[in-house]
Amino acid sequence: FVEVPGIKDSTHFRFWLFTKDKLKETRKRLNQGAQERIKKRNNSADIKPLSAKEERHMRLYFHNQLFAACARYRFPFDVTATVHTFWKRFYLSRSIMDFDPRLILPTVIYLATKAEECHINCEELARMYKLKNEWITKNEVPVMEGLNFQLKVYHAKRPIKEYVARLRKNPLVPDGNLDKMEKLAQQLVLDSYFTDACLYYPPAQIALASLMMINRKEKVIEEQSLIESCVNTGGEKVSAYEEKLKRRLEEVGGMLKKGEELAKTWASEKKKKLNEAAAKIYVKKIKPCLDPLLNPSTEEYKKQEEDNNKEAEAARMKKRKRRRQEEEARERKLLGSDEPDDGQPFTIKRNKSFKPKPRPSPPPDLM
Repeated sequence: FVEVPGIKDSTHFRFWLFTKDKLKETRKRLNQGAQERIKKRNNSADIKPLSAKEERHMRLYFHNQLFAACARYRFPFDVTATVHTFWKRFYLSRSIMDFDPRLILPTVIYLATKAEECHINCEELARMYKLKNEWITKNEVPVMEGLNFQLKVYHAKRPIKEYVARLRKNPLVPDGNLDKMEKLAQQLVLDSYFTDACLYYPPAQIALASLMMINRKEKVIEEQSLIESCVNTGGEKVSAYEEKLKRRLEEVGGMLKKGEELAKTWASEKKKKLNEAAAKIYVKKIKPCLDPLLNPSTEEYKKQEEDNNKEAEAARMKKRKRRRQEEEARERKLLGSDEPDDGQPFTIKRNKSFKPKPRPSPPPDLM
């Protein structure tokens, strides 16, 4: 596969790629932890936490809103991919019952544009979601904490370009079809964010599988020739590990195909209405579950912030007083004063008993 520089030593490769069992276990543990916290916060039997299935549907519904937002802003590939990756990663370390997805969604967009150096107006983003500007900015740090401050994301776009460049060297491939093939492969990768493909497979594998799937539709080149042209074997024949390679590509390709189907399904008007109806039920159910101390729109959050500001100001005043006392102590030591510190501002007092020495008499006149 194409070797993306630095990816094997990256946090992306070491911390954000999972097996299917590990990913399922992580989400199950998050859901159970959130349910326990809700029960401790609220003793009311009327408050029922979301099940793991309900939480997944809620997460998918709001994730679909990210696709709409990215299409509206016409983000480039890298920004769109980073937005979706941040969303998936954040809700792998935080539960949707702890952090309101209606606030996290615009925050993820805003943070991803910063990470990819693509300017977006925060006030305009807040207006689009009918939120206050400060609610987005105050959620930036919690989102980064959920991402473990690991903001570097590797995408399949670069490997796709490298594979296409290798295919251009193959005389059997019509050069005019490769640009279309590259564009369709990138769209297929973007559709794959409806699934968890980016959490299972490295970008190079997703890229090659996307080209393989598009090639099956467009019939640009024989599949065997495509794989041999793209895969750098270091002199070793592809046939030496062909079965294992094709099995992995089929697995990834199946995930890409599922993403393409989901993209079409979620785009249908019938599905939109069903999802909106289900989302209203889930939003109504999730409101009492949310921790008010993690939501900038609540009075509890504002009071907590005021208390924190008062404590911080008191700590600053205490530190300032201690620094002033240390400076006064240094001045007394410098001026040789042994008077104890009574807590009052240090002043230099006049010595009334001081008598200057008389001037020495002038030398006698020898002339």
